[in-house]
This record gives sequence, C-alpha cells and structure tokens, in this order.
Amino acid sequence: MTRPAVLSLLTSILLLWLTLPAWGADKTKDEETIRNAATVLEAMVGSKDIPSGVLAKADCVIVLPSVKKLAVGIGGSGGRGPMSCRLGNNFSGKWSQPAMYTFGGGLQLGGTLTDYVFLVMSPTAVDKVLNGKVKVGSDVSAAAGPRASAGNAVGVADILTYSRSSGLFAGVSLSGASLSPDSDANQRLYGKAVDVSNIVRGSGFAAAPAASSFVSLLNSKIPKHSDSGNYPRPSRPVEPPAFPWPPPIPSARLVIARETFAQDATFGQFSIHLESALNATGYAEISYYGVPHGIAVVTRLEHIHPDGHPFDGPERWLVDDKYLRHFSLIDYVERLFAVDEGYYRIVVFIVTDQPFTSTNRSITSTEAGLWLADGLNTLPASLGEQPLSSVDRCTALIYEFEKSHGESAHLLIPSPMEARQHLLASGLLRELNISGVGHER
Repeated sequence: MTRPAVLSLLTSILLLWLTLPAWGADKTKDEETIRNAATVLEAMVGSKDIPSGVLAKADCVIVLPSVKKLAVGIGGSGGRGPMSCRLGNNFSGKWSQPAMYTFGGGLQLGGTLTDYVFLVMSPTAVDKVLNGKVKVGSDVSAAAGPRASAGNAVGVADILTYSRSSGLFAGVSLSGASLSPDSDANQRLYGKAVDVSNIVRGSGFAAAPAASSFVSLLNSKIPKHSDSGNYPRPSRPVEPPAFPWPPPIPSARLVIARETFAQDATFGQFSIHLESALNATGYAEISYYGVPHGIAVVTRLEHIHPDGHPFDGPERWLVDDKYLRHFSLIDYVERLFAVDEGYYRIVVFIVTDQPFTSTNRSITSTEAGLWLADGLNTLPASLGEQPLSSVDRCTALIYEFEKSHGESAHLLIPSPMEARQHLLASGLLRELNISGVGHER
C-alpha cells in the first residue's frame, strides 16, 4: 500500500473514531457519561493524590471520563463530561446541576482512554468557560494541579488540570486543548434548549435524573468552599452603594420573624442562608446595597402570573443571562419594558435594627429594573463579619408592576396579593421556612 493510501486510511479511521460518539449520542449515553464522571470523581476525592484543600478552593469542577487520546500523525483528543459550579454570587453555596461540555485537542499520546479533572479556580475563568468555547493556555491560564506533597498551595492559574490513566491522579499540562458547551447533550438532559449559565447558576431548571449522584457526591465530599486567596484584595474595605432610604413605597411588605434567621450570628451567615433559598427558587442573580445599620438584597425583575407564580424558564426573565452580562445601561433601559403585557416583580430583603417607613415616592419600572445592575454582586467581607443582633429584623418588600398593551408599566399600590402570598408563590416562603409568625405592614 502506498504512503498516501496509508495516510488516507489512518485519517479515515481517526475521523470515524472521533465522530462515533456524535453519531451515537443519545440521552442514555449522556446519563452514562455523568455516571462515569461520578465514578471518576469518587476516586478522585477518595485518593490521596490531590490535596483536599485544593479541591475546596475550586469554584467549578469539570470531569471528563474516558477521553480518547490519539497519535496517528496528527495528535488530538476527544471527550465530554459534566461541569458543576458552586451556587451563590460568591461561590459559597451548594454545587449546581451539571452542564455538559466537550473537550478536544492538545494531546499527542497514543490511542488510550484517560480520565481528566479540571478545577476552575477563579470567577473570571468561570465566566469565560460559561460564555462559550475557550482554549486552554490562551483564553484561560492553566497549570498541572499540585500533588498532595505540595500542600494546599494552588498558584495563580485559572484552571488546575489532573489526569488518570493508570489508577493514579497526576497533574498534567493541557495547553492548546479546548472546552465547549455541549448544547445538544444539555437539551437532551433538560428537555429543552438551555444556556449553560442558567444550569450552573440554578436559574429554575429541574434536575436531570442522572445528575443526582454526581451532585450529591460533590455536596457530601466537598461541602464547603475555601477562599483560595490567590487574587488581589482591595486595600480598603468595599462599601456597597446606598439603597434609596427610606425605601420607596412598595406594593406589599412582610416583616419576617427573627426566629427564621435565629441560627445566623452574622450578616455573612444571613447572606448564605438567604442566597441558598434564592438559588433554590431560581433567583440566581441578586445585588447587595447598604442601608442604615444593615443591608438590602435585591432580586432580578421577573415575569409572574397573576397569582404570583413565576413563569417557567427563559420567559421568567426579561433579558437572558448572556445579554445581561454584557448590557449597556441605555440598551437595558430601552429593552426593559418592551415586553409582553402582564405582571412583573422585584423582591427586596432589608435587614436592619432600625425601624423604618417608606417614602410616598412611587418608583418607575426602569428605576427598579436597574437596581440589579447598580448593586454589588456579593456581600463585602467587612459587612459579612458584623454580628446580627436580637433586634435585627428582615423585611421583605414586594414591588409589583403591571404592563398594559401600549402603555408603560406602573407600580401597583397596593398589590392585589399580600406579601406572604407573593413569597409563597415564589417558593421562598418554603425555602426560608417562614412560619405563621411575622406580620404584614
């Protein structure tokens, strides 16, 4: 056989091997991949090859089981697997449902199967991985993950990489490899087209059945996030912007009994408690503000039914996550209420020891919609360390707007429903375990 014929045959075999998974991909194989990833993950956390402190510092984990590695004249690789990220704006919550990713390129090791584990160590890298295809080594920095003998030091790389091909996990360099969202697999797993950001940020999507063991393993074996300390800290404490004070008159409000947050000793613990409930009910994006002697937490403007229940999926939000991360304020204002007629809602939680009333000023829908953009994405450490006293109270303010055909949205004062009904319909009443105590005002 001539040399060109041999090369042609080898190339055909290579292409066939790499494309077989795509031809045969179905939901059953997607679920099998996640189960295999859980097996790899269990071996990883059970081994002594990777420092437990390094695992605790990861914002996201990507597990790629049985990646094909080829070297037939043109080195390369192909595989896929799930990525899960910690919920909460500061990655302090539980692990998210997994989003499927594909992996390719960067290797020239001959025809074997290898398991890979990527630890995403910085919020900037998380955003890049969520935004689309990234190339390791150029779009995001990467380094071979440290072994147990190196302790818990993680350096400054965006992603730490490990591989296992002979029973041991070891750091490996993957410069030139690429990661991309597997949109087809995610649609099969979740029953509809869904952005990976919505999956890993908990935006109201039901769990894929096969994901339970993978997520449960992460939550049981790596339950707490440890700040990596790799990134520059501000030289002065960060102060959140001031929320309008006294707050504008709401559509409804509820003073939540202190017993609901009795276990929270600091504003930081309250924040984790509240963020967990918000993430569980689909409110993945929130903003923090300062108020006298306390804080305000603002949710994103959402589309609701007349009975207060949120719309499902993307219909719940006025602007999708990818757009929101790159918007200009002018574009956002113009788009904010160029939407269907109906009802819209923002919930503001205010925690302070100061009694307060509301101003008679009625806010516009544009002002309320921009609250999310103008606040901080996480609670500053200086505020999180402050103690919650026995006289601190949490008040939920409901701002409900109605949009009629051909008209601007207007604030409903009062809302047709009490604040408690809004919180019940949103799911927050259940997640926060708010009992019958507390009172409307």
